[in-house]
Amino acid sequence: MTNRIAGPGINLPIDSALYPDAVSGGARTFGCYTFELPAGGAVLVPPGDWIISNTAGVSSIEWFDGNITGQWIPYNPDTTDLGNTQGIGERIYSDGVNFRVANLSGSAYGGLVTAAGSGYVQATTTITAGAGNSTWVPIIGGALARTLVSGGANYSKAPLIVIPTPQVNPAAATPTYGIGAYGVATISAGAVNAVTLTFAGAGYTVAPTCFVIPDPFDPNIALITPAVVTLALTHAGQLTGVVMLNFGTEQGSAPTLTVNGAGTSATCTTNPAVFVAAATDIITMQRC
Repeated sequence: MTNRIAGPGINLPIDSALYPDAVSGGARTFGCYTFELPAGGAVLVPPGDWIISNTAGVSSIEWFDGNITGQWIPYNPDTTDLGNTQGIGERIYSDGVNFRVANLSGSAYGGLVTAAGSGYVQATTTITAGAGNSTWVPIIGGALARTLVSGGANYSKAPLIVIPTPQVNPAAATPTYGIGAYGVATISAGAVNAVTLTFAGAGYTVAPTCFVIPDPFDPNIALITPAVVTLALTHAGQLTGVVMLNFGTEQGSAPTLTVNGAGTSATCTTNPAVFVAAATDIITMQRC
């Protein structure tokens, strides 16, 4: 049997008599780790297949969205799903760089635009936190507007609206960031009668193709005439997204975020707006 080699996106083989631990080169390493994670702290999940749990319920498993937003995103925003007293937690397949456990007490896990403002330029716009050392990046423009060109026919279930994410590069010498748009369709008399962009996206430089995908469980799928939806860029010069690169040290309350640059009237807040009180968490990682 061929043994897989570990790498980004490929997990190490599970330890066994046939496949010894790949990190140690033969000697089997410990199969379980328990440690304290302070408020505002984070640790990468080692390569392999793990069950992760905690005790205080203030930590979150996060995955690294390096191809699009360049930030860590909660694997499950409901952090209480991570912690329990029975030792039953989330199962994670890690390559050593794509998952981490972060103690989010006293911290934010993202930002929200509260007013888009106008007249901003990406190169000269910054976001600063009034307390702590968290770091933030604004996204200017690149939101989408949609037009329902034709509603199609013979739908008995609303189709899926699939919009590609922006083509960005957080790892470039001059990093670029974006947030994908998403939307939902409704039908009437067998045709799509409306498409709503639940989030218009941020950081698009060209309008992508909107794919209207029939629900695979639609009993009329073989008879459907597809609907057509087109997208266009909008919100030029406005704050359309906020990316958090580092949640910094723990804080007793959410810091004020200030948008600086050539434009006016843009505002944003941390997400969440009210921080969970800082607390130390006990993390357990157990190999599967």
